[in-house]
Amino acid sequence: MTEDRYHDIQASHQPFTTIKEEPSNGTGVLDDYDISIKDNIVYEGLPTTAGSEVLKGYTSSYTADVARFLEAEGASIVGKTKMDAFGFGTYGLNTEKPPKHPESEDLVPGGSSAGSAVLTKLAPESHVSIAVSTGGSISCPAALCGVIGYTPTRGHVSRHGLIPYADSFDSIGCMAKTIKAVQDVEPIITQNTSKDMTHNVEHHDHGVDVVGIPEEINDLAINETVKKAFRARVERISDAHEVRRVSLPTTYEHSVAAYYTIATSEASTNLARYDGLRYGEQPEPVGDYDDFATKHRGERFGMEEKRRVILGTYIRTVGYEDQLYERAQTARQHIKDEFEAAFSDVDAILTPAMPFAEKTISEVHDEDLAETYAADLLTTPPMLANLPHVTLPSIPGGLQVITPQHTDGDLLGAAKELL
Repeated sequence: MTEDRYHDIQASHQPFTTIKEEPSNGTGVLDDYDISIKDNIVYEGLPTTAGSEVLKGYTSSYTADVARFLEAEGASIVGKTKMDAFGFGTYGLNTEKPPKHPESEDLVPGGSSAGSAVLTKLAPESHVSIAVSTGGSISCPAALCGVIGYTPTRGHVSRHGLIPYADSFDSIGCMAKTIKAVQDVEPIITQNTSKDMTHNVEHHDHGVDVVGIPEEINDLAINETVKKAFRARVERISDAHEVRRVSLPTTYEHSVAAYYTIATSEASTNLARYDGLRYGEQPEPVGDYDDFATKHRGERFGMEEKRRVILGTYIRTVGYEDQLYERAQTARQHIKDEFEAAFSDVDAILTPAMPFAEKTISEVHDEDLAETYAADLLTTPPMLANLPHVTLPSIPGGLQVITPQHTDGDLLGAAKELL
């Protein structure tokens, strides 16, 4: 019956790349949970494309840590979910046959973890979707589809078995309908591992009493409906928590530019390996290696993939690295410093997750590139600072809760109160 339910969801909304026809049947504390995993997380024997044609035909020979940990505790892996190619997308449209928004085919589901959010919204509460965020790829679709999206402190969850986009940002988290489901899954996916040298499960929880609101929020390009709902929610929160203003001027002035400069630089390096020789389908050789790789990448990479590879390569070119990449890293450090200063005065920071409550596909097609990237204004700051955050369906566009590094327990406890 469970399999039929997921096939029905696939037929109507297409969130899966692959449905696992024989779901796992282990025994443990997660016996009651079905789990889907984003298609940039490998699973032995299942196709893994990261949403890209360049990986068509690739099947992994091993299973990622996060999936192994979940199965060992009885969770049933039911399939893999669609995503923008390699995580390159805010709207969930940069892939073959994008998933449909749960409420309207005219709306974008958000990206890049579009399939995760759509499936989570349509599946029962016993379903949790394992997703990945680089610049807001959990928060954005969670906000636009109306589910909970949890992005841990970077390094909190092993990235062994993750196809990387940008290594200094990538963080594996999850989406669910309830905080309880997130809290049940969180201690399992954060288990120790020797396979990821960046893995770090420190905990410095101390409770959330004082909540900070960035004073810049009112001046940002945020839809008035979202602003009004956010102000009303803050007013309600002030009944139970002390609310203080915090200042993050560099953060909101430079976060989008810093993110895209650094992330595309890392992406261009990571995507260099996809040359048609080692991963996915291997076409017939044509000419020398340069001709062969250029032809293969030109045919298999989509427009956004090409754009980010070219941009990242340009940024790292001799003569531009100090002007662009190093300045972006300096801005990133200033952003981290601003958050650290703010957290000396408050325990958590609240913002909207997205600057709009919804967006139609036709509106996206009419946007210029700057408008599309600017949609990440609110989700890139915690990713630049590697901070844990959760998006709640408490207001249109989602309510984003951010806490200091390694206070994931505080974050989820506060989220339960604020939901």
